[in-house]
Amino acid sequence: MRTLARIIFVGVFALLATVAGTVAALVTVPPGKDLLARVVTEESNRLVRGSVSIGRIRGSFLTGLTLDSVVVRDTAGAMLADLPRLEIQFRLANLLARRVIFHRVRLVAPRLSVVKHRDGRMNYQEILRLNEGPAGSGPGTMFRLEDLTIEDGSLTLAIPWNPDGRLTTGRQRDSALAAERAKPGRRIEPGVRSGDGLMTVRVVDQLGAKFVPMRVSTPDRLPFFAEIVSLSARVSDPGLTITDLAGRITQGGDSLLFDLERAALPNTVAAGGGRIDWPRDTVLYDFSLAADRLDLVDLRWISPDFPALAGRGRVTAKSVAGSRTEYDLTGLQLADRSSRVAGRRLFNFNDFSAHFSHQPGHRWSSQIL
Repeated sequence: MRTLARIIFVGVFALLATVAGTVAALVTVPPGKDLLARVVTEESNRLVRGSVSIGRIRGSFLTGLTLDSVVVRDTAGAMLADLPRLEIQFRLANLLARRVIFHRVRLVAPRLSVVKHRDGRMNYQEILRLNEGPAGSGPGTMFRLEDLTIEDGSLTLAIPWNPDGRLTTGRQRDSALAAERAKPGRRIEPGVRSGDGLMTVRVVDQLGAKFVPMRVSTPDRLPFFAEIVSLSARVSDPGLTITDLAGRITQGGDSLLFDLERAALPNTVAAGGGRIDWPRDTVLYDFSLAADRLDLVDLRWISPDFPALAGRGRVTAKSVAGSRTEYDLTGLQLADRSSRVAGRRLFNFNDFSAHFSHQPGHRWSSQIL
């Protein structure tokens, strides 16, 4: 979301810098708006490391604009954002006072591609020249979206992949790579940059969301914060479908804190909170969710061998190492037509696999390999 916010920031302030004396002429007739799109494109390209193109701008500069066919690329031509339609509503006085406050933003079918390079920099940081000044170089910018709606969006996220450091031979590393690629939904591909090596690629599509509000930045540099009214999406890795999500998220650096009032999968409804960290090339979990309605089929992203049992329970995840996560299922009351499971199950997952077996009329058992 910071990527989208920065794109809007660049466009609006390029607009203010280049057409302050000719606003009336540029926004009253279609030829003027086409010229405005070209001017903003040219001036935006001076502010980014890469390129920005805008097909057309419509609406009123005083209250709100619609931007069509906005595309942002890096210096190698790789896409950061493709926004077929971007609608923004604002008060000009806020922008002139350097308060970027948009009262309504609507994104239709946006496509985003976020890459974390092996040196730790994100592609949007480089393209938009973020965090390149000296530390403590003055207050941050007020950037706030009062109402953000995303319709049918998609996001591709690529982060560096490394084999376990304990693997010392090429054969061991090749075997680990083959095992990783065999996991459902797992994609490991060469990075666009030669120095990036192999990258783990995850895709979020069918994304629909509403945030009220979203705080991107403040003069006193508070962390990113968003109130999620609703969110639905399909995630490739881990393979799950989110049918409804509501709550609050706070993100700073490589950490995300979340407090969810509702987290719904196709047949599971839960609530809870925790954090996710992604230092370097790994993802660490620390969260707890209580599910009044729980279907283990929805949790097969943890293990494809979970039996088709439904009921209620609590799921707690704790990463004890970069390649090992413990999932603790407590307060279980699960059943199918012929059997019941109650109590607690604890599973440890690492780079190897866990297999589960369940037979009608027997206790659910687990075997860690």
